[in-house]
Amino acid sequence: MIRHIVLFNTKPEASEADVAAVIESAKGTLTRIPGVRNLGISTSFEAVQPPRYRYGLTMEFADDAALRVYLDHPLHQEFRALFYPVRGDFLVTTLREVAG
Repeated sequence: MIRHIVLFNTKPEASEADVAAVIESAKGTLTRIPGVRNLGISTSFEAVQPPRYRYGLTMEFADDAALRVYLDHPLHQEFRALFYPVRGDFLVTTLREVAG
């Protein structure tokens, strides 16, 4: 299994409506891409230390092929066009589950 994680802050000038539109777009657009599983959108809180990022977007894929479909899919590109103008500082990582 593969987990794709995007941690991000929004630009200071991004309105709450802009952020809400990005979140709704993620829910409505990214989930329509074949192979996307367990899409989650979260906000951070202080549990151990102050959070660096306010939002987290996570999803899972069965394998590399499903991830590639997502990355190249037109709906992913549509989402990015809405997300990028709102996104401030961010971190993207993709993890493969350790066997065993």
